[in-house]
Amino acid sequence: MSPASPTTPGCRVPAAELEAFVAALFEAVDVPPADAATAAAGLVDADLGGVESHGVLRTSIYVERVRKGLVNARPELTAERDGARVLLDADNALGQVAGMRAVDEAVALADQLGVGVVAVRHSNHFGTAAYYARAIADRECVGLVFTNVPPTMAPWGGAERVLGNNPVCIAAPTRGEPAVIDISLTAVAGGKLLAAAARGESIPEGWAMDREGRPTTDPAGAMKDGLLMPLGAHKGAGLALMVDIVTGVLTGAGYGPGVFSIYGDSGKPNDAGHLMIALRVDRFLPLEQYLERVEDLLATMRGVRTMAGVDRVMVPGEPEAIRRVERATTGIVLPAKVAQDLRALGDELGVDFPTYEDVS
Repeated sequence: MSPASPTTPGCRVPAAELEAFVAALFEAVDVPPADAATAAAGLVDADLGGVESHGVLRTSIYVERVRKGLVNARPELTAERDGARVLLDADNALGQVAGMRAVDEAVALADQLGVGVVAVRHSNHFGTAAYYARAIADRECVGLVFTNVPPTMAPWGGAERVLGNNPVCIAAPTRGEPAVIDISLTAVAGGKLLAAAARGESIPEGWAMDREGRPTTDPAGAMKDGLLMPLGAHKGAGLALMVDIVTGVLTGAGYGPGVFSIYGDSGKPNDAGHLMIALRVDRFLPLEQYLERVEDLLATMRGVRTMAGVDRVMVPGEPEAIRRVERATTGIVLPAKVAQDLRALGDELGVDFPTYEDVS
């Protein structure tokens, strides 16, 4: 098949082949195979769930930063343990590598003590927080995940970037897929602007402002020197500050303007911080009793009368779970620019682009 051209919307790639391709790209820049697979799995999972802003479109910048030495391809993660707390120094690892190590540490502590708290410093952008919270929930724990990111919004009333759209995420086990909420504290995640720019699309008003604090529909301009709008006005800005305190200040990672963008030319490591908490369900209630109660609550949510124009109520995480099943079968559609960038990177590194079909 021929590569997707600039005039086609993109191409559809089998998920497993895309994941293997992305892993091979990381291996080509000296990331060990296990770490390469971990990073690729996290990126592709975002695309499977429909969160393309945190998916494989990030591959090129991740690889570029590894090649520039701004991300450590072969880190030595070190853990300082004390009771139910672990302080994990990620040694500037790929964020997915640090994130999954934190998941393992948190769940191991929860297995032993009922609760595990892992603070991570000197890490990098780790994709979707839900990826890690779901991994915790899959191991019969409630998972709480927080991270900080480079500044994209102002404190309420201000007009300068100081706060990141620092996400808050909670996932809870159920008899099926975990119930999970993963929200950034701006009106939309910054990656949605990145994805819109990659598609050559404008953004809705209310998502972002220009550098003067005026509403804008230009994603590129907003990313360059504008501001993202906080979620819920002062509430989102205040929560973003508190997440920065527990993920940046408390952990010893960067905070505020000290969390550097993975884009641009700062020439500095990201220095992100994460906080992960695992609560072992059966230390609070017998597992079956908990599952009966949570399923009863979810059934109540799904059973309410719907508003006009809504077919059925879905609980948090359900739309993404449906998409993951569908896309695992049908494949992942990559926008033309993302496909072209990945193909070019593969050509440069000697990694063949996976099989695909053009979409129209």
